[in-house]
Amino acid sequence: MKRWIYYCLAVGFVGFSLQASGVELLILNHLYDEPDNLLWEDEIDLDPQSGDTNLTKPQARTLAEDLRQSLKSRLEDDPIGSAMQLANVGMFSTYAGDLTAGQTDLELALNQLQAQHRQYDPELTRIISALGINAFLQENFEVAENYFRRSQHIHHRQDGLFTSGQTANLNWLTRTYLSTERYEEADTAQRHVLQIAQRRLVNDSPQLDEVKRGVAIYLGRRGSTISPLADEMARANRQRLFSEALTLIQEVITSIEQRLGKDVMELIPVLKTKAEIHFWRGGHSRFQDASLERTLAIIQNQPDPAEHVLAETWLDLADSYILTGNRGALEAYRQAWAITTDIFNDNLEQADPATAASAVSPPLMLSPKTYFPLITDYKPKTLPEGDLPELFVDVSFTVSEYGQPRRLRIVDRNVPTDEARLARALVASSRYRPALKEGLAQPYDLSRRVTFVSESFNAESESAVSTAPAPQDGLLDADPNLSDPDAT
Repeated sequence: MKRWIYYCLAVGFVGFSLQASGVELLILNHLYDEPDNLLWEDEIDLDPQSGDTNLTKPQARTLAEDLRQSLKSRLEDDPIGSAMQLANVGMFSTYAGDLTAGQTDLELALNQLQAQHRQYDPELTRIISALGINAFLQENFEVAENYFRRSQHIHHRQDGLFTSGQTANLNWLTRTYLSTERYEEADTAQRHVLQIAQRRLVNDSPQLDEVKRGVAIYLGRRGSTISPLADEMARANRQRLFSEALTLIQEVITSIEQRLGKDVMELIPVLKTKAEIHFWRGGHSRFQDASLERTLAIIQNQPDPAEHVLAETWLDLADSYILTGNRGALEAYRQAWAITTDIFNDNLEQADPATAASAVSPPLMLSPKTYFPLITDYKPKTLPEGDLPELFVDVSFTVSEYGQPRRLRIVDRNVPTDEARLARALVASSRYRPALKEGLAQPYDLSRRVTFVSESFNAESESAVSTAPAPQDGLLDADPNLSDPDAT
């Protein structure tokens, strides 16, 4: 029983941490165990918890049709089994991207199961949650929320308020709340996931540590979406989110130290998470650097550290130094390069042939990861076809040895001066990993385009403008800990 509880808690947070592009994979965690599954179980490797599978979308579509055909001989003899397999068909169709067909099959299967089961039968939770996922993927968030809440209610009736089986729904509710900008409700859902883990898992256990780290990542990410210049109430909430995140991370560090020691590799991902949270919080550079410096010391104290691990740790530390303005960045880059150049190969391959031939690793943007479109009230004239032109400012600059844009110059624009100044300020505030040649940082000329979206454009276009990363995106390294791939 305890093992099952951990599975539910662990699987969940991994699912929640998946990027949006892979979230449909989580529906496969609700598949019913049916005899006809032998048609595919031996050939298809499904691991939705980690986001890995060899099942392609076309294969899922074909599999759904094969299972549908197999149902014709079972329908009258085994109505419950047929309904469950039809639900599997709907889940495979949903995963394949056939959302309408998947919804139809899932609704029909639910009706058939409800005719055979009690209204609050636990067997119904799989298909009800699957319908919620289908609705979520169709961006019908109100319907999705109703399904997730219904599934959660069944769990509550069956096993109580703190049943681990509901964490999957809590994670999906978190996604739904974030998608509809109900941030405080999303935070409450994740705090409830933590409460469930604390009640169900052994204190200071590796499983509970993983859950705490996952929730800490979520809370830290959420805090990073609140501006430090916001109103007083928002700033207070921002402070609370970061304080909770750092408290959880410190609890995990203490737990690992007491259980395994102070120089164990298990501390590495936790220390890196701590550094990330301090970076998101801002204004605490010494704590960010200290966490990564300890990471490096732990790896160096290992009997025979792998070269790539040691080099990547030096590189992480160097990047952190760039972001915090620590002059030790240049030596850290030199150390990483001296160990192995393999970690720079991807960046070299992206360079133009002439650059790659000279063994120069070009600059890599560290913060922000990309320039998101900015919003302007400037109203451009429409093109002859009726479309709005792309609004942009092209900026050329030199990335210094310390990753700072210098000698900025606007080379082209089609927006007013105020917008051009804003674009220039955005580029000036960014930070890059400097260009490296044989491990030595050197100046490097770049040019970047900053784009704008006019407020006069329609709501559909405005909704496409990227904003701060959603908290669930930051939970990718979160961990298996929390719920059920549906889990969070």
